[in-house]
Amino acid sequence: MYAFPAADDQRFAGQRSTVAALRRPGREDGRALASRAVIDQAIGIIRSRSGVSGEEAFARLTRISQSENVKLHIVAERLVEEAVRRAQARRQ
Repeated sequence: MYAFPAADDQRFAGQRSTVAALRRPGREDGRALASRAVIDQAIGIIRSRSGVSGEEAFARLTRISQSENVKLHIVAERLVEEAVRRAQARRQ
């Protein structure tokens, strides 16, 4: 069995929690899927701005989440909302 380095453990911690949230039964499923969708949107925004891989974009979101002690989906929501505000401002 392969042991992951500590950095990999931290990087995948957010993914493990997302998978766990998606497995919850009942009402939680809709929220978990919505959270995953906004995380995916944030990953896309980071990738388009910086040209990094999806894994690196996810790692960046995870680092921000951990350093600010804010849930990952909230960090993602903020990033997406800011990107939308900027896009709307450019159109005016």
